[in-house]
Amino acid sequence: LDPDFVAGWDAWSRLELREGFPVKAAQLAKKGLSKVGALDAEVPPQQSERLWHAYALALAAGGGGSSIDPDQAAEAILRKAVGIHPDHSHLRHALGVQLYKKGATDAARKELRRAAIKGHDEALLSIARLEEEAGRVEEARTAYKRACGLIKRSPGTHEMAPDGVTAAPWVAWARFEEDCGNIEAAAALCRRASVRFPRDADVHAQWARLEVDQDRAREIIFAGLEGGVKNPAKLYKALGELEATWAAQYLVRDCAVQGLHSARRAFYDGARASGGDDLVQLVFAWAHAEWALGQALNGVSETGASRARKLFVWAARLARRKAPRAAPWVSLGRAKFELSLERHDVARRAAARAVRFARRERDLRTEADAWRVLARIERGSSRAAVFVDRARKADARDAAAAKPDHPLARQWRHRAVPLDETFGCYAARWEFEEYEEDSW
Repeated sequence: LDPDFVAGWDAWSRLELREGFPVKAAQLAKKGLSKVGALDAEVPPQQSERLWHAYALALAAGGGGSSIDPDQAAEAILRKAVGIHPDHSHLRHALGVQLYKKGATDAARKELRRAAIKGHDEALLSIARLEEEAGRVEEARTAYKRACGLIKRSPGTHEMAPDGVTAAPWVAWARFEEDCGNIEAAAALCRRASVRFPRDADVHAQWARLEVDQDRAREIIFAGLEGGVKNPAKLYKALGELEATWAAQYLVRDCAVQGLHSARRAFYDGARASGGDDLVQLVFAWAHAEWALGQALNGVSETGASRARKLFVWAARLARRKAPRAAPWVSLGRAKFELSLERHDVARRAAARAVRFARRERDLRTEADAWRVLARIERGSSRAAVFVDRARKADARDAAAAKPDHPLARQWRHRAVPLDETFGCYAARWEFEEYEEDSW
């Protein structure tokens, strides 16, 4: 590798960090800084700020070793880098995020504002999240307006955030309003965003989810599909999930079956349109729709079980090839499905795979859920208590786990309800019918 090739060292370091090797990433970034002469040079080499940024990210992830506090090390490097490159917006933004991570909110706000003034668009969203987490609702709303290019980038300037580059600020603002309980305002923002970004699938999916009227929600999704969105599979998945969720609310079997058939068609069309990583989630949701459909048809038949099982197997294969982080919850879904059919041996193997994959991916929540499934399988034996204890320990580790590398990224306050409950996949869903018949 050319010792003066800054981009090469930078890319190599970030690759190692993405693969989960922060120590190697930190070593490469530091070696790159040394090779290009950035550590002691009076005049910093061109683009060396990228290596400082990569070095700080690696240190924040624990790249300095167990004896060094990652947050302190990352902050020290970022302060040094900002001293060398005071006008670099990405370094300012990273320092602001690091300061927020340690609880220095006022100092973080100052650095993020400096980054925003210097043209870093992501800093505008980070400011909005900072104000949102601080409980300053009006300040957060103003920051979202700045990020969307509706008002000036910063007080005292005349520059606006770029308009029409991405819909992400609009979607984030809509989610903020939804969290505040302003559902109508959130839907209105999605409607405005759909005019500016007619080919963005996330905007249409978010808007449809916010609409109470089912026909209106379908119209929004079909309008996006007819308008040629960039990722139609996302909209088909959203449509399928909405149809299945609505079907789970019906008290009449025929209505539920009709809704689940509509969900099945949406998932099928989405699978035909998809070619990316979204296919894993789509097939996984499709499997749950087939499971729920089987229950709605007076219990899961052998044919219905086979159809759902094939989809679970397909989702597992896709996860192994394209999205390893999805492997834990895909295996967990298969375990729950097989357990509902009292195929305990198959469910046990699937739950064990979920534990193994969850440990590999450090997915503590899924690991805890998988241990609970194993405890249900072993109910009545001495092993059940062992599995319950392991589930509790996984929950405790999850609660004590370190905060994410980017603490200002949106963290959902309420974990999504599992699809097996959302779609009404269990026989208990229809027990009220038997009760009503007996009462006659």
